Amino acid sequence: MKKLSLIILFGLSLILPAIAQQQITLDLQRTITMANDSSLEAFRTKNMYLSGYWAYRTYKANRLPSLTLNMTPAQYNRDITKRYDSEQDLDIYRSQQSFYAYGNLAIKQNFDLTGGTFYLDTELGYMRSFGSNSYT
Repeated sequence: MKKLSLIILFGLSLILPAIAQQQITLDLQRTITMANDSSLEAFRTKNMYLSGYWAYRTYKANRLPSLTLNMTPAQYNRDITKRYDSEQDLDIYRSQQSFYAYGNLAIKQNFDLTGGTFYLDTELGYMRSFGSNSYT
C-alpha cells in the first residue's frame, strides 16, 4: 500500500507541471522581439544609453547658475562675565547682552569660453550690544 501511494505521488509530481505549462505560438516577429528584449547586448546598450543620458544631464546642470543664501536671521546672547576692578581690588560680575544678524548671498556661474567661474558674493552683518558699557 505504501509503495503504491509513493508511485502515484511520484507520477503526479511529474505529470502536473507538464499539464500546468501554457503553450504559446510564436510568429517570427514576436520571436525576434523577445530575443532582442532578453539579450545581453540589449541590456548593455540600454545601460550605455542611460549612462550617457545622465552624463549629459549632469553636464547641462553644471552650466546653470547657482544662487546660495546663508542666513542667521537673529541670534541673541546673554552672558555673565567676570571683570577685575583694580581700584576696589575685587571681582565684579556684569551682564552682557548682544543681538546679531547675518546674511550672505552668492551667485556662481561656470564660464565655458575661458574655462573659469564667475563668482559674486555679498555679505551683510549687524551687531548691537545692550546695556551700559561703563566699567564703574
